Amino acid sequence: MSVRCVLGTSAFAALVGAGLTGACASTPGPTLKAAGTGGAAQGNAGYGSGLGGLGGLGGLGGAGGGSDTAGTAAAGLAGKAGGAGGGGAAGHDGGASSTDGGAGGRAAGCGMAAPLLPTPAPLNNYVEFHVTTTGATPAGPQPANAGSRSYWVRVPADYDPSRSYRTVFQTGLCIQSAGQPTVLPLFNAMAGGSDEAIYVVIDAPASGSALRCYDTSGGPQSSDFEAFALVHDAVAARYCIDEERVFVVSRGQSVSDQLGCYFGGRANPARPFGSSLHVRGQLLLDGEGEPAMQPQCDGPVAALWLDDMGALPPHASSGGSLTRVRAQDACTGTTMSPWGMGLYPGCQQADGCRAGYPVVLCSIVFGRTDQASLAVKMFETFMEQASPSSAP
Repeated sequence: MSVRCVLGTSAFAALVGAGLTGACASTPGPTLKAAGTGGAAQGNAGYGSGLGGLGGLGGLGGAGGGSDTAGTAAAGLAGKAGGAGGGGAAGHDGGASSTDGGAGGRAAGCGMAAPLLPTPAPLNNYVEFHVTTTGATPAGPQPANAGSRSYWVRVPADYDPSRSYRTVFQTGLCIQSAGQPTVLPLFNAMAGGSDEAIYVVIDAPASGSALRCYDTSGGPQSSDFEAFALVHDAVAARYCIDEERVFVVSRGQSVSDQLGCYFGGRANPARPFGSSLHVRGQLLLDGEGEPAMQPQCDGPVAALWLDDMGALPPHASSGGSLTRVRAQDACTGTTMSPWGMGLYPGCQQADGCRAGYPVVLCSIVFGRTDQASLAVKMFETFMEQASPSSAP
């Protein structure tokens, strides 16, 4: 299994009650819920309190409860002037309808001025934040996984807090020390990307090994599910993200496969954390194949995998992930058709999948082209195609 990595966060805390103690010795496929049904999550019946709502962002303008549904515990973020946040009201959606920001998928951070860039300006204008994880996982608490996670946020040069933006959460390769991981420059319009989006880079968890890598082998006990939910909620509290256009982009490790499985669609009843979070699309460059022991998968989710067929040693194919997403999205076809209007030879789209949720597998020999440059253009094309038609 090839390993690469990244993931991080901002000053937050949340609690999740006791649950199942899942074992991860075998590698069966994920439990799938019929797309659009929001059925009960099998194996999640023993959870206690969920991830807290955003209590009272005192120093940041007093935003109310966050994205979780009624009945979850609250872990407030203390502002400079306000005390620790209280219980907070029920999340805006309260169920399986729209997400945090209410109509149009607007988040609680809409209307709030973005944090100022430090001086001197950081690399590519990414501002660093942190969150604190508790060790909560879909399989129950894992206290050893608790700790601080860093993340970095970049907004458009002409950021308008009254406008909701497509938001892309990125993870990168494994790194040897703490710091911002190297990710694809999706913000680079000159390379075919787009500056008109919010980009969030998440750090990998600290470990006792020489490399900091994402937890893609822990199955439902992975620490990355809680970290992603905390980072998402922290970003949504500060910035005007469009909850209907949330994408996860990974490079190397198959983090996007994990998060696209668990956070695809809207769970009903609620997940133990990230109950309102809906990942619109998952994208992966040169991954390691479908992670073993996936948790229950909600749906639907758009998906694109860009595999290097010329790697030595060869990397795992994303064919297993394709099978999982086809089932997760309730695709009716079994065939593939060319994707990308001839711009991306080697890319095939699954037939019979729902409109707005394309499922694409690309198999290319990267020795013949620059993979990062190709991925920036390809991923921008895909995210435009996978965005709701009403999005600006």
